[in-house]
Amino acid sequence: MAFSSIGTGYSGRARTGGRALAAATLLVVALTGALAHPAGALGPGARRVTDVAGYAGAPTDPVVALTFDDGPDPVTTPQILDVLASRGAKATFFVVGAQAARYPDLVRRIAREGHVVAGHTWSHARLTGMSEATFVREVDSTNRMIESLTNVAVRCVRPPQGVSDTAVVARLAGRGLTTMQWSIDPQDWRTPGVGAIVERVLAGARPGDVVVLHDRRGASQTPAALPAILDGLAQRGYRTVTICGGGASGPVRPEVVPYGAAPPVAVGDLVSRSPLVPMAATAGVGLRLAAGDGGLFALGGASFLGSAGAFELRSPVVAGAATTSGQGYWLVGGDGGVFAFGDAPYAGRAPEDLRRPVVGMAATPSGKGYWLVGGDGGVFAFGDAPFLGSVSVANVVGMAPTPTGLGYWLVAGDGGVFAFGDAPFLGSAAELALAGDIVAIAPTASGRGYWLLRADGEVFAFGDAPFLGSAAGVAGRRAVGIVPGPGGYSVVTERRV
Repeated sequence: MAFSSIGTGYSGRARTGGRALAAATLLVVALTGALAHPAGALGPGARRVTDVAGYAGAPTDPVVALTFDDGPDPVTTPQILDVLASRGAKATFFVVGAQAARYPDLVRRIAREGHVVAGHTWSHARLTGMSEATFVREVDSTNRMIESLTNVAVRCVRPPQGVSDTAVVARLAGRGLTTMQWSIDPQDWRTPGVGAIVERVLAGARPGDVVVLHDRRGASQTPAALPAILDGLAQRGYRTVTICGGGASGPVRPEVVPYGAAPPVAVGDLVSRSPLVPMAATAGVGLRLAAGDGGLFALGGASFLGSAGAFELRSPVVAGAATTSGQGYWLVGGDGGVFAFGDAPYAGRAPEDLRRPVVGMAATPSGKGYWLVGGDGGVFAFGDAPFLGSVSVANVVGMAPTPTGLGYWLVAGDGGVFAFGDAPFLGSAAELALAGDIVAIAPTASGRGYWLLRADGEVFAFGDAPFLGSAAGVAGRRAVGIVPGPGGYSVVTERRV
């Protein structure tokens, strides 16, 4: 097994239905002044401790919640955590997904030290007027990453810049999430001076207030102001509390539903501690389920060759691919780190400075190479895998190879399909005006067709891929993958238990 060598990334041009798209350029996320929130822009949502479901205290209790936005940052966040620990205080951190992907150990530390971690979107994007596919990427992807790192369910999301409307509140509520705003904003991100930050918090503090501060890069005065804020609140009889605390995110139970002539695969009492990533084992012989925490489950005759569960992962496992022999496979984390098992050779990893995390993986038919794709459409080729192009879109969710190894498809969360090399473009769910949240693509054995899978279990068939049924309409389950087999396919779903 090998891990951590730097691979080579490429960019090029993509085609979908004959149209060329500009190539993706992978850039390091830069958190700038755009992350801050303008005064007076606060939209609807919970603003006080007592507005959050589950709070058992009275409105007059002398409590104040300190919250920190836009991190984690490798400089500011540890300084804030050190101050909080020195005073025995707890806080709530609304993290940006892209930052959490870069600094997963800081997210783990926040949770380990007894603080609450909540969502603040993936790229600090405004949620108002956002398409469902983008909303899924910005909100759901961030929350899933947080839960995989903390094993605690996310209960709140803070809209970037406090910008929300009734539609945003309703969309979050439909996911069981509270839209969390604030009642005191000392504008620490403007660096008005340590004294000014302290004064603005203490002068405005009332029972049940929620204070918004920042642990982003550039909020250099916030760690310096925090000791005086905590001491001043204590002197005034206040204690600090967390908000949006969740219970354990809970394990998930998979179900494999075969269609057509696909063989049934029994899962028994299998339960995973983290979300699952299905991948084919080899034609007609079972399948494997990789877990976000690095665990690996071999089902239906597929061989178990090892897992990444013994490693402290920098980010969750997000995809996998198998060799054609069935005696090897790879797992890849969102940070681009690759783990190789059995006869699968390690050929490299994605660069460290990804703008978006890796979301998909595909192997060449020789078993000597593989591709990785980032959420922004950037493709990385390793071993004997040829680079055939990439696409500049912001919501790619997966990829699939052609049987020749000379082509591949990328699929976006809104159902858009992008074809490269000898992969034919045969249609997309986006063209059919079907609501988004596509989660996977799987090719037919001929390479002249493919299936798309939506999170609710609906299956869409293109080219010579037959439609044989779907898992749509099963309450409480989320579809996570589609695995082709001889004469059919299997849909893998999961539900929390």
